[in-house]
Amino acid sequence: METRSHLFFECHESYRVWMECFNWLGVSTVMYNNCAMHLEQFSSLSFCNSQKKDCWISIWLAIIWTVWLARNEVVFSSTQISAMEMVDLVKIRTWNWLRTRHKDFRYDFASWSMNPVACLT
Repeated sequence: METRSHLFFECHESYRVWMECFNWLGVSTVMYNNCAMHLEQFSSLSFCNSQKKDCWISIWLAIIWTVWLARNEVVFSSTQISAMEMVDLVKIRTWNWLRTRHKDFRYDFASWSMNPVACLT
C-alpha cells in the first residue's frame, strides 16, 4: 500500500524532486517524511520572512501537487515524467500562482527560474 510519506517524500523520484527544488532554492537540509513536519520545516527556512510565508508555502504545495499529478500519470496513463521535468513544472506553476495571487510579484520567468529567493525577499 502506498503511503503519503512514501509517495511525497521517500519514493526515489519524489526525493529527487525535493532535492532539486532545495538546490534551486539554495537550501541544504534533511527532510522529514511526515507531511505536517515537512511543511513546518519548509516554511521555517531562515530566509522565509513572515510577509512572504504564503509564497514559500505555495512552493511547497506546488511540489506536492506536481508529484501527485505525476503519480497519477504513471498510474492512469502509464506515462513517466522525470524528476527534472517535475522540477520545471514546479517552477512554472509557482511563478504562475504567485503572479496571479500577488500583484506586487512582477518578476519575469527567467528571473524566477534563476533566483527565486531574490524574488521573494
